[in-house]
Amino acid sequence: MQLSAAEKKIVARVMKPDSSLGTLGRGMLVIWIMSSLFLACYAADHYLLLVWFYGFSRVFKDGLHFTYMPSSKSADDYVVSNGDHISTANAFIGFPMVLAVWVALILIGYLVIGRFSCWRKETHLRTVINDA
Repeated sequence: MQLSAAEKKIVARVMKPDSSLGTLGRGMLVIWIMSSLFLACYAADHYLLLVWFYGFSRVFKDGLHFTYMPSSKSADDYVVSNGDHISTANAFIGFPMVLAVWVALILIGYLVIGRFSCWRKETHLRTVINDA
């Protein structure tokens, strides 16, 4: 049975793809969540902490970086390349910044993966409709 053009449009309008990501999309989202946590904790945390205390222009101009970062078991100060010390209590502001960056990265990843997942489903739906 062949569908007319009007019937194909009605079917395409009524049969919308479901909003779930699918197995591949969920797997990619889990991998993205773990990698974005790594990116937020190890890459963005140190840089954002320096920008918080010194400002972007000074961090960029002076090339500031941490020369010593204490382990989780010690209460030593963070040592910056210009000789300053940042106490562990003051460095706690990095936690909310990392959390905000991580949530933003997860949201961006979810939207991108969801968009590609919808395109895949719409392409599959068009193929099914054209084959009918």
